Amino acid sequence: MSSLTGSSRSNIIFTDYHSHSILFPDGAPPGLMERLIGSVLNDLFTLSSTAPDGITDQTLRLKETYCWRNSFFLRTVVEVDDGGIVVENIVDIFAILVDQGSSYCVASNSMGLGMHKLILSARGQAVRHPLRIHR
Repeated sequence: MSSLTGSSRSNIIFTDYHSHSILFPDGAPPGLMERLIGSVLNDLFTLSSTAPDGITDQTLRLKETYCWRNSFFLRTVVEVDDGGIVVENIVDIFAILVDQGSSYCVASNSMGLGMHKLILSARGQAVRHPLRIHR
């Protein structure tokens, strides 16, 4: 159990996980990671501008951003004002492009020469009005 800041009551906070992988049998297209992170950031800011029903105000903050040649990590915080109660929803997004010799993928040994696999994962709190990570 975790208690909300500024509140004397306790709530159980559940965590949502989503993961997808895409196999590129002929290798990854050039500029894939740059286009992917641009698309993810664009979608996040588009989603944050449309508040769900019953929400008067929500603010998206990009808390952490790490980019490498073949991977990136984003930590976002969405603050939702639900009738005077401010709720924070933290969503972590991680993507990595692996090849046959990578130690970050359990199935990398089964990939053929020149193949690449893009692995996307997201983890977020399943609170009352979350920014849905599966969108």
